[in-house]
Amino acid sequence: MSGKASIILPSETWAREFDAKLLLACCLAERGYQVYVGCKNTIHLNITQFPASLYFAKDFRVSSDTMFYILKKLGHQIVAWDEEATLPFDADEYHAIRISPAAFSKVSAFFAWGQVNKETIESAPYPVPGPVYLTGNPRRDMSRPEIREYFRADAEALRARFGRFILINSNFGKLNHFTRAEVVLPGQADPALRGRPNSPKFEKKGELKYELYQHFLELVPKLAAEFGDMNIVIRPHPSESHESWREAAGGASNVEILYEGHVYPWLMASEVMIHSGCTTGMEGYMLETPVVSYMPVSSQQSEENLPNKLSHRVYSYSDLIEATNSYLSGARQARQSAALDKLVEPYILCRDDRTASDEIAELVDEFLGSQSVNGQGSIDSLVGWGAAKMRTIKKRIDQANPKHKSNLAFDFHRFPIIQLEDVSTGVERFRTLLDRFDRVRASEVQQNIFLISP
Repeated sequence: MSGKASIILPSETWAREFDAKLLLACCLAERGYQVYVGCKNTIHLNITQFPASLYFAKDFRVSSDTMFYILKKLGHQIVAWDEEATLPFDADEYHAIRISPAAFSKVSAFFAWGQVNKETIESAPYPVPGPVYLTGNPRRDMSRPEIREYFRADAEALRARFGRFILINSNFGKLNHFTRAEVVLPGQADPALRGRPNSPKFEKKGELKYELYQHFLELVPKLAAEFGDMNIVIRPHPSESHESWREAAGGASNVEILYEGHVYPWLMASEVMIHSGCTTGMEGYMLETPVVSYMPVSSQQSEENLPNKLSHRVYSYSDLIEATNSYLSGARQARQSAALDKLVEPYILCRDDRTASDEIAELVDEFLGSQSVNGQGSIDSLVGWGAAKMRTIKKRIDQANPKHKSNLAFDFHRFPIIQLEDVSTGVERFRTLLDRFDRVRASEVQQNIFLISP
């Protein structure tokens, strides 16, 4: 065993985060750390079994308040980035929705996706409890030319399975939530606002989003008929129900509604991807995939939305068809330019000479050089242990309730059971692509929790 502190890298949504966190885990293990990586909910339910560690949080929202309290009592140090940092929030929205004063105050260091994210965190209306490092994010690493081949075999398997296909990525989680009780329609209070009334700006934004959602539902059967010789694959947001999309498809034989695997191989395999304001528009641009933003409903905020700005924007169904056909025929190529790259840079840092994962791993060395992770005193540890056990009991009850947002079906929807073989294959892919990590190995701690170690 290494004498260095252990590290916990929880992943809420397997398809969105896990591979990037596996890359970071390899970079940390290469430096001698024992790194636990796996399902966030499973890690939290078993948090008393872990040694005092450096814990990487996925956000610092009100939903993290209780867990951060427990982590600190158990002697863990907390560092964080925000998985949703690239969404189109202005500073006031971000501070209201993405920051809880209680959780925020317990973070010892932040890793910002880009300069905009760094400035937004630093301008919070609460004391910033630790340094905000400008690092980029491991999820951006996965689209780097030297790393994206990690997904090549998966992309080729999708092409073999679906042939030439059009991909639609949706982002209507609040309007079409997997758990019906979590649906927020226009005029209803958003739980993310923690009991405060919606502002007029929020109300208008919600109304426009609902109208856009209706347009996308109407789009599905039209595209199925227009491109009858091709498959149309709809990939809902991780938190979305699939039922409304199935109803919209009306049994069309060339429409598939699927949420499988990481989005990158889907983007790499598709002929063209259609979205509206979804972060996959930005990811598609970085992977050099033809990306069309369908904007039959528009606002100043949607016009300034970065994924939309990076995409081929269309405002009518006829223009969407024309754009899609032009990419399918090869008359148009995916949009790429130095000017568009400049738009991305303030939001997602990408250094030419090193990955965000390596930048973060080096900062962890520096951070742990000045911070101790030795556990708390016996009384604090006992309080943390008791709070953790009470939380676990409550979560087990919530998991059994199909109407609760923590129901077990939704948990497995976001993070299915994965095998050690899959994790070892991921490590081997990184080893081959980067000619590194020869001494890094994966082992299974328990279902959906893995130890990446030197």
